[in-house]
Amino acid sequence: MLRGLLDDDERDRMRRLPTAALRENYALVHGRVRMVLAEFCDVDPVQLRYSLGPRGKPETVAPAAAVGVHWNLSTSGDWALLGISPGRPVGVDLELVRVRAAAVPSLARYFPRSDREEIAAVSPAERPRAYHRTWVRKEAWAKARGLGVIHALRHPVAEMRADEPGRVCDIDAPDGYVAAVCLGSDGREAPSAASPFDLSAAIASPSR
Repeated sequence: MLRGLLDDDERDRMRRLPTAALRENYALVHGRVRMVLAEFCDVDPVQLRYSLGPRGKPETVAPAAAVGVHWNLSTSGDWALLGISPGRPVGVDLELVRVRAAAVPSLARYFPRSDREEIAAVSPAERPRAYHRTWVRKEAWAKARGLGVIHALRHPVAEMRADEPGRVCDIDAPDGYVAAVCLGSDGREAPSAASPFDLSAAIASPSR
């Protein structure tokens, strides 16, 4: 089972979750993270050890082959997205598009004018997706820099997308979702963003 791959700290966090469904979801997501990271680093998944940065972002500290490999996780709805970078901080965000068009102006009121104008320029039916697209870009940018999203709200997306070498990029996502990835500004290595994986299908599988 995937929960057998978790370390003591992860099991402790899992046990503190209030429902069996949340505990199962945690084991699934973090077990899959270990499997993907282990394949990327060519190590045993149970050997991976993490430490938490100042904002709770995990860093791989063991074994030696995995040290310096940065990763970031985002979950939404029935999907999760894992971004991996061999030498630079990385941020990813995945969001299910679920707000109503009428709510977009209120939700976007803290964005800079250029972001609000870009959202307003599309048809009303497309504005929820445009809003979430802006949001995931901001989240990925902030996470790559170890910042809270509050630091990204007033930062125009156009500048984030032009911020070489740490610019934010849109990536493919399942139907009904949007996603983005961003690298930190140090170093030059390219990211290796894993494909989103389907949580509902994995939970339903008897082999898990």
